[in-house]
Amino acid sequence: MISVIVLCVDRPAMLQRCVQTVLATVDQEQTPIEWVFVLNGATPEIAAYVETVEGRVVVARLPENLGVTPGRNLGMKMATGELLLFLDDDAYAEKQGWLSEMTKYFADEHVGVVGESGSYVEPTTPGIFWECKTPGAECDVVQGYCFLFRRRLIDEIGYLDPVYGKFWHEESDYALQAKRAGWKVINAGWVGVTHYGSGSGDDGTYGRKIEYLFQKFRRHFPTILVPKEARR
Repeated sequence: MISVIVLCVDRPAMLQRCVQTVLATVDQEQTPIEWVFVLNGATPEIAAYVETVEGRVVVARLPENLGVTPGRNLGMKMATGELLLFLDDDAYAEKQGWLSEMTKYFADEHVGVVGESGSYVEPTTPGIFWECKTPGAECDVVQGYCFLFRRRLIDEIGYLDPVYGKFWHEESDYALQAKRAGWKVINAGWVGVTHYGSGSGDDGTYGRKIEYLFQKFRRHFPTILVPKEARR
């Protein structure tokens, strides 16, 4: 079983599209899923909707929007699957069988994380990570909107680091921690899930926040933030 962890705040239309497209494209006899909805200070409309979702559903509640890291950490604690998937509520599935395509990489017992190669960390510096275009190849980090990983990582490296606060860089940190612990991070490419992106908008402070959090990120990983060629 795969636990699909979705943070919910105040975007009912996006959340419904996310859920409905997943249900329409995942064969749950082949790939059973458990929904873990984290109501991160969610509106009453959102809270009412998640109770109507078909299948196995776990609902966790936070009294206010504490952000991505606290919300996902709570979801990780509530999830019971052997594989856990972070799925943003502004992502939606467009291709049949996408989840089974992602899970096939875990046939290799050394694979810890699977997703689409890429990151929001210092986007102005191309090649800062070992990114790749080849599905099935190793990379440094994968994007957080559709981030699949083994439960065993929680036992080995713990939960998302709260140092990053409400958002940004926490998933890249987690992928790199997994690599440092000896796990492979695999680029699945675009598996059939599209991320709307920036669905939460920009309050005019994102640029400063990104730079501030990146400095924390750099302190955690001072040697890995160089292009692949330089590390060989």
